[in-house]
Amino acid sequence: MIETIKMKRWLRAAAMVTIIAAVVLLSSLPGPFVMETYNYEAEMHYCLGFIDRRQGRTEEAIFNLSEALRLNPRYSTAHKTLGHILYNQEKPEEAIEHFKKALEINPELDSVHYYWATALLDIGKVDQAIEHLSEALYHAEASGDEAWTEKIREKLISTISNIPN
Repeated sequence: MIETIKMKRWLRAAAMVTIIAAVVLLSSLPGPFVMETYNYEAEMHYCLGFIDRRQGRTEEAIFNLSEALRLNPRYSTAHKTLGHILYNQEKPEEAIEHFKKALEINPELDSVHYYWATALLDIGKVDQAIEHLSEALYHAEASGDEAWTEKIREKLISTISNIPN
């Protein structure tokens, strides 16, 4: 640019200054930036709920996961984890609601399809359970996790073979 000014090429120098000014202006526009749009408070409550669950503090886990979902209702992992807890508390209908919401957000969560199917089996909805096990198997095969795929396949075969004629 200095060379351009020394050579008195004013049009080219003006173009350079305009480009530099545009870059500076565009790079300093206000956000929102990714860091400003992410709900870190919801993430914190999810992490606390996850730790509470691991340490056997079920009520605290439910509180923190519910708080994460209050702050971010589209937090699929929080729905999934809360669904697991409710399922383990022998509340399959409540668990199914959270599994359903998790899949509305991210339909490819093979583990959610699997656990939703398990909850459906508990309440006698075998046909729907087979649909979810099939979907879980499809996504698990796509992920390449052979052990998980085999577990789902075994559950699906067992479920189908136990259907009365």
